[in-house]
Amino acid sequence: MMVRFISLVVCLMVASSLAACSRAGPSAPDGLFFPTVPRQDAYPAALLSAQLVEHAGCLLAGGKRGSVLLWPDGYTAKTGQDGRTQVLNENGTVVGTVGEKVTLGGGTVGASFDTLAYEQTPDGCGHHYWLVAPS
Repeated sequence: MMVRFISLVVCLMVASSLAACSRAGPSAPDGLFFPTVPRQDAYPAALLSAQLVEHAGCLLAGGKRGSVLLWPDGYTAKTGQDGRTQVLNENGTVVGTVGEKVTLGGGTVGASFDTLAYEQTPDGCGHHYWLVAPS
């Protein structure tokens, strides 16, 4: 019985590590926490209009105490020619640039919405989350 339990624990640890690695792939520049989440059937209908900032390794909307943005799968971040981080949607269209105002549909979600993102969020970023609706 104990061997089965240990095997189960090891399998779960490996599976969660693989899931974490697949979500941390090459979707953002090194050192930038850029959480993406699976597409939802429906999104909150709120609108966020704030400056996109990079703080403590995270992209936040609304300053250093702003919201950590949970981007839809398929979105990526890259360093633009001017050295600022840009966010691109699945079609490669820039939807936000650090230092500029962004307007994003979606809404506030709790940490329980995506526990993996919560666990991986760097300490200096806070734990206020905005689920970004695809544009």
